[in-house]
Amino acid sequence: METLTRKPTDPKTQTEMYSPTAGGFSLKYHCCLRDGDGKICWGYGPVPGSLQELEILQQGGLHNLLEPGECVVAGAEFPVYPGVVTTRNFESLLPSKGGEHSEAESEAIRRDLKSLRQAGRRTMEVLKSFKCLTESWRYELNQHGVVFMVCLQLTNLIVTTHKYDNQNNDGGDGLDSGQGATGEK
Repeated sequence: METLTRKPTDPKTQTEMYSPTAGGFSLKYHCCLRDGDGKICWGYGPVPGSLQELEILQQGGLHNLLEPGECVVAGAEFPVYPGVVTTRNFESLLPSKGGEHSEAESEAIRRDLKSLRQAGRRTMEVLKSFKCLTESWRYELNQHGVVFMVCLQLTNLIVTTHKYDNQNNDGGDGLDSGQGATGEK
């Protein structure tokens, strides 16, 4: 996740904070969701916008926390890295039988990955509904990490206390309880 910030006054900080993908000065974060319920179980950041995804993963140390057999499922744009599964290298999850995989095995993994991506997308929609994370940050940069962690906890609360309606296309917040994210009806 990337959040735009105001332009730093120090030229060295400007270089560190500039993100070509965002087209401005930014802070980046990583978060990891649990398989099954979509709750955020790990967060890291902020880091300067100039850092690439792989550098953030290595700095954050998530790969060191994985148990044997666990992996991180990331978007296709994520670089190939040990323990990270993307749509480009998902076949590494399949048991090899002389280097070949059955179509049924491949299809089962594709279905599981699709389900994980949908849960992740729903959780990220909730997280990105917080304006403090999606609009340009105007306050002290050292406060942003605390705000991000609070938003992670609030997102988990929303995801676990409301049945999330993935079919909601009415422009609402995606919650089927009849309440907005703030609890108003």
